[in-house]
Amino acid sequence: MKENKHIQRESQQSTKIFDDRSLTNDYRNLSSILKPGMKVLDVGCGTGAISKDIANIVGENGKVTGIDNTEGFILSGKESYQNITNLELIHVDLFDFNPEEKFDLIVSARVLQWLSNPKEALLKM
Repeated sequence: MKENKHIQRESQQSTKIFDDRSLTNDYRNLSSILKPGMKVLDVGCGTGAISKDIANIVGENGKVTGIDNTEGFILSGKESYQNITNLELIHVDLFDFNPEEKFDLIVSARVLQWLSNPKEALLKM
């Protein structure tokens, strides 16, 4: 029981790190590229903290799809940002993600350094 509480606390702490991220602080040059109505894919979105900021800029006619292979992050983001209707967060590995829709922009912050195959990931994007 004590071990489960420790694991849960560590998970909440790592989720908090992602929740503290924002477009303004962590991706400030991206705002000048974003336009209302865009469809954006955020690869390795974590909890979707930056994705939700992107969704606010692209507006109701735009859409942001965030993907991450860590289920706990996606579940946390779905709960935190459930009121943002143009944001979809999906638990999936990039290499298993095969969307039918096309995106105007694909973004990915702090992802490539964690991959053993960054070239393949870029080609997939």
